[in-house]
Amino acid sequence: MRILICLIVLVFIPRSASQAVSQPSFSHPSPANLSILCDNYGVEIRWDYPDTRHGVSFQVEVNDQLKQRKRDETTNRFLNISRLLSRAAYNDYNVTVKALWNEHRLISSSSIQFTFNQHGSSKIKCRLDFPEVKLSPRNNKLHVQFINPLHLYRNTPVLGNLTEHLTYFITTDTDSKEFTCKINNRTCEAYMSFPEIQDRYCVYLDGDIGQISFNNIRSCYTGELRDYPPTTVFLYSLLGVCVTLLVITGIILLLVKKCNAEIKKKASSAFPAFLEDMKSSNRNPLENKPENVFSTVLIEPADPKPKEQALLLEDSNELEQLYGSTDVENTDTDTKSTTAGSVILDDELDELQDGYDCPHALKVEIDNGDIVDAYGPRGEVLDL
Repeated sequence: MRILICLIVLVFIPRSASQAVSQPSFSHPSPANLSILCDNYGVEIRWDYPDTRHGVSFQVEVNDQLKQRKRDETTNRFLNISRLLSRAAYNDYNVTVKALWNEHRLISSSSIQFTFNQHGSSKIKCRLDFPEVKLSPRNNKLHVQFINPLHLYRNTPVLGNLTEHLTYFITTDTDSKEFTCKINNRTCEAYMSFPEIQDRYCVYLDGDIGQISFNNIRSCYTGELRDYPPTTVFLYSLLGVCVTLLVITGIILLLVKKCNAEIKKKASSAFPAFLEDMKSSNRNPLENKPENVFSTVLIEPADPKPKEQALLLEDSNELEQLYGSTDVENTDTDTKSTTAGSVILDDELDELQDGYDCPHALKVEIDNGDIVDAYGPRGEVLDL
């Protein structure tokens, strides 16, 4: 009997020791600091775990209020659970994170609750964010515009199956208005008035889609609300005016050219036939050229003396006898037309010599040492 008891003890003691070695102690800590990160694109859960030994993994289990369970495993300290959610806009969720040893032995676990339904019972209520809001002046009002979230986040787990419209509120320092953006509208637009001129115009937006709420945002515009047309409008207007003026000018020039051609054609047809040769011939106009005119300056005594006139008459008679009556008459005529009984002094001879057409015909001595020039045919100097 004693031998049988000893055999039984020897068999069960090693088996118990091996189980004790293979099974870890349940004193390992549970996943701690569980947190939910939720936004327009999905939900992610995070946690902390100090034990980093090889072989530790985590199982995440999601339970909704309809008792539907979905699981996923990871070796990280976070997991995106968006694909584990169903009817995210309405359900409350309980998420449990379990630490496993060798993928099947439970060490410890922790849980957290959240919901997107603002009327749900969970403490953590997820909200969505408004898309980027654009502010601009229009018609002396502030124009508010943003993309409809039902279009921008249509493929996300939260907004994927919704059919409700977006209801949002715009609040200023003096006013608050409610607006509705339907599901078929790609953009949402609204106008806000301000009674006073300000340096900055700020608005606050919040809203909801069904039971899902949006985070409040604040957006400001700096500038004037008076609407001025852009610079391109003035440039295009000026360009249009210039083009119009150029077209009108071109049309006028064409009309003037056409009228001139018709006038020339009519004038050519009305021109007499016998003047065609004169019209086609080229004639040089007369050119008026001045003629060279030589002037002769004669110096005449104001009152010739009777004695000198008598001497001139005697000289004339002698010349008539010497050269003949005809030459003398010509000489007398020339003398009368040029000198008219004048006496030209010797000291003035050089000044007047260049003005005569021909040299003096002869020199006549009127008195002793008194010699004068006489006009007529060339000859020798006569001594009287």
